[in-house]
Amino acid sequence: MDIRFLAMRYALSNDPTLRKAFAEAAVAFTDNLPFMFEEEKADAEAVLALKQEMEGYQIYGNQENYRMEQTDDGVRIFVEPPEHIKARNQPIIDEISEKSSWLSVYLWAQQSLEKGEVSDSMPMDQAVNAARAFQRPDDFSTPYAAGSNPDNYRLEAIVGVAAAIVVTHFEWAQEHSLVDWSRSILIAAARMPSLKTLLDSRHTNYTADVKVSAGRGLGALIEHGAGNEEVEQELLSLINDPHLQVVRSVFTGLYGSWNIASVLCWNAFSLCLSLCLKPRRFLPIGFDEFRQDEEQQWIGQVMRQHVNNLKAGIVPSLPQIAPSEDVILMWDIALQALLNLPMSKLLHHVEAKTSLLQLADELMDWTINENRPDEDDIYRSLCATIG
Repeated sequence: MDIRFLAMRYALSNDPTLRKAFAEAAVAFTDNLPFMFEEEKADAEAVLALKQEMEGYQIYGNQENYRMEQTDDGVRIFVEPPEHIKARNQPIIDEISEKSSWLSVYLWAQQSLEKGEVSDSMPMDQAVNAARAFQRPDDFSTPYAAGSNPDNYRLEAIVGVAAAIVVTHFEWAQEHSLVDWSRSILIAAARMPSLKTLLDSRHTNYTADVKVSAGRGLGALIEHGAGNEEVEQELLSLINDPHLQVVRSVFTGLYGSWNIASVLCWNAFSLCLSLCLKPRRFLPIGFDEFRQDEEQQWIGQVMRQHVNNLKAGIVPSLPQIAPSEDVILMWDIALQALLNLPMSKLLHHVEAKTSLLQLADELMDWTINENRPDEDDIYRSLCATIG
């Protein structure tokens, strides 16, 4: 609420003296513009903008602009602007309405992904039709920064819907010939260039990030047998993303695929652990996600090895995790995979259980050697689960 809600108390008062004084004061709003700075008086654009704003306030002083209607709760009194002000405000109203529609679809997608089932805030076909109507020819071509701009709601809504329909109701998406659309959107989002911002961090937590939705959705495509070589390679590429939430989304998405696409899943896990064993010369500064050229080259080599494994159908051995003066273990990256593995399924396989037990032993040795009690507790829990 603001002071305009008090206007009708004066404009519709039983006291004619008060009504007259208020109306005369409102009429004078445009004659005595409330400039914030002296310099604005010489700026024609500033004067016009302020005058139009005051005209919007003047309408509250004129009884002819008030309307009354009966509702279930009683009588509603409201102000209806004159036509020339309506016309002037229409572009602003249209923009607000458009962004509100982005937001409602964005929220539907995030609620559906969070619950793992279709949100009842709108029908699924309505969400899909809206998301497809939001699309523009140049989508996903410009750098993107998660959570940096409300205008991103449009893209986040599109990608969120593409992910939500294959995660929550794949059969429906298949019946309505939407799987190809979802796949193309999710791949484009995974490839979208990133924009570095001042407050960016490896620990950024913004679940509507288009790459987070891409990780979830691409993983669901694999689970339902609708993946392809492009989908698999983009999932591996997302594991290289510096933001932990994106890495986590890949393993969340692949949770149900280990018995279906074991080569992909084990290469994803091996890649994640390999990228955790970072040469000490690349030690990050705080939570900064920036990478130097030399580090990018090292990452490229690790990535190529696992892409080649994938193409050749090779399940790699997990990298050995051993304390070293030349290597640091980025334990927070490792946890994005470790805490999202389907342990109950993997431990039914002797080879998988053996690999995981060896990994747990190595992680325990590392935490003891490095004196990291927080990680030690996590890995003890992991060992107990595997055991």
